[in-house]
Amino acid sequence: SSHFGPIAPRFPLPSPAPSSPCTSPPSAMVAGSGSFSLVRPTRTPLWAPDRTKAFVKVVVLADGGHGSDGRPLSRVVRDGEGGGEPELFAAEDLLPRMENRACVANMDELVELNEAEMLANIEEMYNRCQPSTPGDGWSAVYTSVGPVLIAMNPFTELNMYDSEWV
Repeated sequence: SSHFGPIAPRFPLPSPAPSSPCTSPPSAMVAGSGSFSLVRPTRTPLWAPDRTKAFVKVVVLADGGHGSDGRPLSRVVRDGEGGGEPELFAAEDLLPRMENRACVANMDELVELNEAEMLANIEEMYNRCQPSTPGDGWSAVYTSVGPVLIAMNPFTELNMYDSEWV
């Protein structure tokens, strides 16, 4: 199935100033053009939007040309799921993905801090065992991103609110 077309970005972002290297997107410089492109090297690990899972792991197969609206496309294949058929995505909708990322208690420590990486980290935290006594490890229920506290419902009784913990 093809995923390009009138896809609106999830979060409208201001255009970066072309003269500032710190605000450029994670992409390659197009030789001789003086502008940035969203073309990524083959086998680059990324997250692609998915209707059922929010995001899925993909790797870049090739540049996908340009859509009818002129936006650059990337041809990708799902990573770790037997590959499947190559799919086209608007390059701007693909998010950077860290391979072999460790689950972290404080999501500010994620190397790639984006919606997909945060959801993957939360899923890993949800699947962790809650420590049985204080000091035996970090909570698998609470995390944060900057000033935002994220609390997950573990759908089970936790002993972390008894007198030993409080």
